[in-house]
Amino acid sequence: MQRFYQGQLDFFCAAYAVVNALTALYGINLSQARALFASVLSDVSRHPALWRATLYNDTDFHWLSDYMLLACGKASSYPVRVIRPFAEPRQIPDDAADLARAKPYADPSIALPDADTVWSALAEWLPDTRVQPRAGAARRAVILRFHRYIRYVPDPVVSHWSVADCHHEGVFQLRDASKEESALYSLDREASVFAPELVSEKHPVRIEPESLYFIERR
Repeated sequence: MQRFYQGQLDFFCAAYAVVNALTALYGINLSQARALFASVLSDVSRHPALWRATLYNDTDFHWLSDYMLLACGKASSYPVRVIRPFAEPRQIPDDAADLARAKPYADPSIALPDADTVWSALAEWLPDTRVQPRAGAARRAVILRFHRYIRYVPDPVVSHWSVADCHHEGVFQLRDASKEESALYSLDREASVFAPELVSEKHPVRIEPESLYFIERR
């Protein structure tokens, strides 16, 4: 009989990504993480459209990342500075604090940046090391959303939020929440692209440039 582990049936990866990013930067413990996670879900549950979209994965979760990072940035507990180098606006707008105005899907009308520009920005922001920093030791992290594709299927089979905190020789290590056997715990520059039309059997992973949140401790 197949068994499902706790967390396998939900779509809260964006919330986990923010919490794991804060763990990388601040080393928050289990109790603190639970409190943050519960607070965010409680806030979202007050807005039926967003709550339903969250439960049924009918959203891209950009609004949730905005909301959590803005709240954490203003809090004294986990202050962070956030830059979105490949999205408009570059800073999280103050109105992201109002979930009543949030839209389940972000506006995709952005100019796609050159791939070398994105990879260079990631490499400059994150430390070059073979070993991931211990929780609380990282100075910077990147929250991102990626899509995984398989042959002959036009739409992604997985769309997932995660956290990168270091890189080495073109491989970016992920501090990921997933326990799936097929989960990705690193993103290889040789196998990842940014433009949908470049997805192929050799490049089965696409990273959304507009989802890149460069964050650091303040």
